[in-house]
Formats: sequence, C-alpha cells, structure tokens
Amino acid sequence: MHLQDDINKMNYNQLRTAVSELNDQYVKLKRTLDDALDNIDESNLATTFRKKLNGYDTKFSVTA
Repeated sequence: MHLQDDINKMNYNQLRTAVSELNDQYVKLKRTLDDALDNIDESNLATTFRKKLNGYDTKFSVTA
C-alpha cells in the first residue's frame, strides 16, 4: 500500500498504475468472498458454538 507522502509525489501514470493495482486486488478479493459465500451450506458449518465470557460458559447447538 502506498503511503500518503508517496501518493502526493506520484505523477499521473504512477497514480493510474497504483489505482489499477488496487482495482485488481479488489476484484480478486471480491471473487474470493463471493465464492466463499456461495459455497456455505450445512455440511461446512459447525453444529455447535461455545463461548466463554466472564466465567460463564454458553453453548448453542443446531438441532433438527
């Protein structure tokens, strides 16, 4: 990632390249996230969830 000082010193072509790189990273991240969300189903989710907080233990279970 570019620092603010670096950005202020860039010319038009350098800024264009930086924006292009950031756009490419965004598109890749968006594809990865969309794929992950599309592939969520019951087979890859936990059926129980346990959380400890301030000495208390809570457990949630998914049942039919």
